Amino acid sequence: MFLHLGNDVYISEKDIIMIGNLDTATVSRYTKSYLEKCEKAHLIETVCTDIPKTFVVSRKKDKDKVYLTNISSGTLVKRSENSMLI
Repeated sequence: MFLHLGNDVYISEKDIIMIGNLDTATVSRYTKSYLEKCEKAHLIETVCTDIPKTFVVSRKKDKDKVYLTNISSGTLVKRSENSMLI
């Protein structure tokens, strides 16, 4: 199944490693450091025009990619759980 992140961007749920809230996750120095490294490596894609609320980390063929979206992390998790019921 695929998870809709906004603005016609969909990613395979099997590639998702983490869905995190940007407000709370960046409190951790490890998460903050990881996101900074991804930004420097140009591995972040913003899929919204508003201020992002959530980041989604995916891994495909040992390559990480981080998506920033304005859809809440709770909503994305519910969408993912609902698709597993199908």
